[in-house]
Amino acid sequence: MKGVPSCVLCGVERKILYENNVFLSLVKKEEPFGVSTFLKGSITPGLRLVEIRYGYMEVLDIDKELKSVGIHERAIFYGVEYIYTDKLIWKLFSLLKRVTPNFVEYYRFPHGKLRGVAVRVEF
Repeated sequence: MKGVPSCVLCGVERKILYENNVFLSLVKKEEPFGVSTFLKGSITPGLRLVEIRYGYMEVLDIDKELKSVGIHERAIFYGVEYIYTDKLIWKLFSLLKRVTPNFVEYYRFPHGKLRGVAVRVEF
């Protein structure tokens, strides 16, 4: 399925979806400050979309933003890709990816609720 994140496919394949699921979209704005969080709607019963738009200088509190639209999460699933290749350019990209903080640390997700899904990508 093209365009579907690997952690979502993994959850569907292993039947670990919950009764209520939320897809979160984080959109960085051109302005330095300001945060707006809103429900974009539902794809189907039990599957909602939430969007957080924030200024590039903002430090987000994801937990607080989700609660502002009535979402009290129990678990947060995220995907991480590990890249394996013989090609030099992809090896450099993989190295940069490993040495920089991941988005879980950057956005300060609540660690007690995180569930990671790792995917091995080979080029």
